[in-house]
Amino acid sequence: ESLLAIPNGLYKSLVEAQLQKQVESDEVPVVATKRQVSNVSSKGGVDAVVDGNESTTSGSESSEEAVVPISRVWKLSKPETWNLVLGSLGSVLSGGVFPLWGVLLTKCTVLFFEINLTSDEMRHKASMWAWAFFGLGIVLSSAMTLQHYQFAIVSERLTTRVRSLCFEAMMRQDISWFDDDKHSSGALTTQLATDSAAIRTMTGEMLNVVLVNLVSIAVAFAIAFSQSWQMTLVLIGIFPVIAIAGQIQMQTMTLTTTANDGDIQAGALLSEAINSIRTLMSFCLENKTTDAYLVALNLSGNVDKKAGLLSGLGFGISQSSVFFAMSFLFWFGGWLMLRGDITFEQMFLVLNPIMVASMTVGMAANGLGDVSKAKKAVQSIFGIIDRVPHIDCTSNDGLQLDDVRGSIRLENVTFAYPSRPGSKIYNNYSLSIHAGQTLALVGGSGSGKSTAINLIERFYDPAAGAVY
Repeated sequence: ESLLAIPNGLYKSLVEAQLQKQVESDEVPVVATKRQVSNVSSKGGVDAVVDGNESTTSGSESSEEAVVPISRVWKLSKPETWNLVLGSLGSVLSGGVFPLWGVLLTKCTVLFFEINLTSDEMRHKASMWAWAFFGLGIVLSSAMTLQHYQFAIVSERLTTRVRSLCFEAMMRQDISWFDDDKHSSGALTTQLATDSAAIRTMTGEMLNVVLVNLVSIAVAFAIAFSQSWQMTLVLIGIFPVIAIAGQIQMQTMTLTTTANDGDIQAGALLSEAINSIRTLMSFCLENKTTDAYLVALNLSGNVDKKAGLLSGLGFGISQSSVFFAMSFLFWFGGWLMLRGDITFEQMFLVLNPIMVASMTVGMAANGLGDVSKAKKAVQSIFGIIDRVPHIDCTSNDGLQLDDVRGSIRLENVTFAYPSRPGSKIYNNYSLSIHAGQTLALVGGSGSGKSTAINLIERFYDPAAGAVY
């Protein structure tokens, strides 16, 4: 403790250096590859030399990912055209059922206010609307079965097709591509498992949601306009208010779910402390680290309190705006009834179909996956599929030899692994292996024994020199 109290002391400087996270950000330019491949025939001599400038780190990739049009994803679902047609038919029927549900609900409600009917007449009408509900249920059940079954076929076949193309493209890539941490086994497995499945959100699932929403809204407003254009226009005018309230609610909810600076600082400090626990204990820094962690937690707590207050206000305003809107609608409907412009039944034939249709829109939207995530998945997956490696194991281009004698020569080779471009393995290195010769490569760890085999098998291309 006394050593730490000395300003600008060596011991204090050492401790601070230990606690500070060191980030290496040295950038080393990638050396362009020039590979010369000489094909040696059994007659001796060099038959041909193929020269080319190639990059060791990327194939046809550019610094920026090319934008993949959604139409390309749709083309992959072209074999399932009839499944899309049948699924769309189910979506149309399913979307049209819910506004009709609002009509039947209104008819049943109004029935019990018709006091001029006899008990038999009321029972007869009630049975008629009950059977109408039953028939509507059969239509809805059949439509949703057709809808989800057909779109499930489209989605699963698309996922299988995308995974197959992506895996085939992965198997085509050169070894340097796999050396990148972004292309580790875990990352590639995640892309095959999650990104490939997320792409279907852009095709069958999107079409399903769009059709259900369009049909529901169209049928609901057609019914509403046929009953009272005044009520319907007022309802349309209120929709933006409700939409703005919903947007406020979404924005305020993100305040409580987004990690703040205090959370980030606390998490970083915790990670550093655990990884450097031996250093902390050696320098008796447990209390100092704990105090710093508590400061970060207090900062996070203060930010969360403010975010909670704003979120509560926003949520309350957004929820109450729906009640205010309904209050105004019923007041306006009552005013129209007093004027004799509409009847009780007409007012509810405007409200109920649109309210039920809005519920349908909400359910359909919740069933849709994350569109933004799906768009990123499309770019990620097709970025792999479209990548053409410089060392392409599936290509049949190039010179094909009739016979090979087997002599191998590395001449003035300079090489560094793409993952460590600043660390040269070979610098002007040469090696000759005659046909039929048995040769042992001897050296310490990291001296370049396996690198020679990698270059001979053309897992990599040298930065300079040639492999014959």
